[in-house]
Amino acid sequence: MWKHNVGNKINKLLAKISDDPLTTTPIQDQVEDLAKFLTEKPLYFGKLAKLLFGVNFLALFQSVVQMYLLDIIFDGQYFGLGCNFYAIKNFWWEYRIILEEMFPMVVSCEMPYISTSGSVNVESGQCTMNMNILNQKLFVVSWILHMTFIAFAILNILWNLFLLITPILRYLMLRYYRAGNVRAQVLTRVHQFGSYGQYELLSILAKNMEQEHFDELLTVMAEQSFARKQMDTESCSSSRSSVAALKRRH
Repeated sequence: MWKHNVGNKINKLLAKISDDPLTTTPIQDQVEDLAKFLTEKPLYFGKLAKLLFGVNFLALFQSVVQMYLLDIIFDGQYFGLGCNFYAIKNFWWEYRIILEEMFPMVVSCEMPYISTSGSVNVESGQCTMNMNILNQKLFVVSWILHMTFIAFAILNILWNLFLLITPILRYLMLRYYRAGNVRAQVLTRVHQFGSYGQYELLSILAKNMEQEHFDELLTVMAEQSFARKQMDTESCSSSRSSVAALKRRH
């Protein structure tokens, strides 16, 4: 879902940024168009950021549903498969008991066959289920992976909620994690004119760019944001002056 909706958008945004350290194009020229685009369209990534949040939630939902389905298949024993190991004292012996309740190694079975007289006879005996040697290990690992993924997905969703409702947290992440070498004044300007969607986009760009390119991108964005703010202020001042002059004439 994420790849279908995002497609090559990130690659297009990074098209002019070179990975070649021997390029003759200055870094500022490489990031200038991207900085201008992000400054003029701070809400560009807003819908996609919400989609990313929804995809993360669906991944969590999918994993929980998988565990419920496995629990139904194993007659209510899958959910407790990993939890039962916390109560083990004699590890090896109790470990085998827990697993053999779900995946028995030896079971009673009946084997019909046709005798020499042509009648069907049934022999009772014990069958060894060799495949359950693998199943015992496989589904313990499956339970651990499911629980690890669910825990990680819940933490990830909560973290993104905090980022969404706490703008200062987004600034701190930029300041101390994404761009520690950039001046605080630059980050403040970027943060003032940004949004949650723009922060998510910057986080993705930071993972796909060299650090010096990302630092320069933030610097150019801050300069363009400040210049744009000054132009808006001057235009508002001139509009007010024109209105005041018209009133004086009347």
